[in-house]
Amino acid sequence: MLKRGAPLWRLSFPVLGRGIVVIAIRMNYLRLFLMVAVAGLIGTCSALLVDAFFVHVVGLVGCDEFPKNGIASQWYMVILIGPAIETLILSCFISLASNFVEWKSVSLCSAIFWSLLHGFFCVLWGVVVFIPFLIDSLIYMFVRKRFSFGLAFLCAMAVHSIYNFFSFIIYLYR
Repeated sequence: MLKRGAPLWRLSFPVLGRGIVVIAIRMNYLRLFLMVAVAGLIGTCSALLVDAFFVHVVGLVGCDEFPKNGIASQWYMVILIGPAIETLILSCFISLASNFVEWKSVSLCSAIFWSLLHGFFCVLWGVVVFIPFLIDSLIYMFVRKRFSFGLAFLCAMAVHSIYNFFSFIIYLYR
């Protein structure tokens, strides 16, 4: 039940007759959560579209980008460890570079760097990850400017994990 005069983001309700539990969800964090979810989906869709274009129209050969270990270790590396390490490196790079150049250039340079790094393993992989890493860089910079390093790191890592999750699922069932 909504208390009279309470902000819309503060809801109060009785729990098992033991009084009132107050849930306070700041709208900023709810918007941030939605932004991360949408950014992850945009990154996933852009990667799929770019991949489909270069495989079916241009004729580039697809990559077998995941290691040949067990499925559990692949999941762990692709969705948890990989995004955490790459986001940590991304955040350090952006923090250093943003002292010297404009934010648009920093995000573009970051996306190019990660595309080249992934492209060493497979050219198509490098092309496909450009837009998702551009989105990652922009999310990190946006959240870092308004909140904290930790939250910016988590948001960028979540976006990265979302499109790695969908890529991994597609890889398993292709």
